[in-house]
Amino acid sequence: AQLSVDAYWRDVLKLLEYLRQNNRIKTISELDHEQILDFLDACLEAGQKSSSITRKLVSFHLFCRWLRQEGYLERDPLAFQESPRRHLCLPHFLTLHEVDKLLASVSTAESGPLALRNRTIILLLYSSGLRVSELATLRVGDIDREQRILRILGKGNKIRLVPYGEWAHEALETYLREGRPLLARDHTGPQLILSVHGHPLTRTRIWQIVRDCGRQAGLDKHLHPHMLRHSFASHLLMHGADLRAIQAMLGHSDITTTQIYTHLDMQQLQTVHARFHPRH
Repeated sequence: AQLSVDAYWRDVLKLLEYLRQNNRIKTISELDHEQILDFLDACLEAGQKSSSITRKLVSFHLFCRWLRQEGYLERDPLAFQESPRRHLCLPHFLTLHEVDKLLASVSTAESGPLALRNRTIILLLYSSGLRVSELATLRVGDIDREQRILRILGKGNKIRLVPYGEWAHEALETYLREGRPLLARDHTGPQLILSVHGHPLTRTRIWQIVRDCGRQAGLDKHLHPHMLRHSFASHLLMHGADLRAIQAMLGHSDITTTQIYTHLDMQQLQTVHARFHPRH
């Protein structure tokens, strides 16, 4: 029993550290359902086993119940969460309509250097399925602008080549021409995405920018970089992309990590079946 308690407590500490690093909450009273699911998405992306993620959700159920009982939370954010064994390992992603809203929002924003930078962040994350750390370290020299290919240094210092699409190309070219030169300073390095002071953006700051772009677009979901990566993979699969090709673009070393998106596709098929089959 003590081993179980220790494991549950380690899960809670990892959740709180994740939220602290990504500047998601200032006090425990701000803990909500979406933040917990975001963390589980990140665990899934890291290749953790479903049994580990299931245990984490059980830990968070107990933790949130205790916070509610002790008065730290007004309500239990996981009170209506489905059983840990149902749909637990399915990452959250945007619908195509939500993507259209997001892209329309960032495309009609003001044309200053920060707006151009933010547009490039959103479009590269969705168009190429990058991890936030990969975008933060991406250098201008890593971009083949003629072939529209990114040279990505991924996990384990493995290099992969990932294409990007027309919308991302237009946003990137405009940013490089009209945005980044205004942000660069004498001390600026080769990184593509810069702060207002010419420094590379941190992962936390990129996370905040993505979140704010989602709010400005009027999305109901709490947008974060992982969700754009999940959307990239899910939409490719829904439109017929080969799973091995998606694995290569995501930089997954194990195909089983990529196979989670086949379950997402099955969810889509089940939704269509339920809606249109005359004898459902």
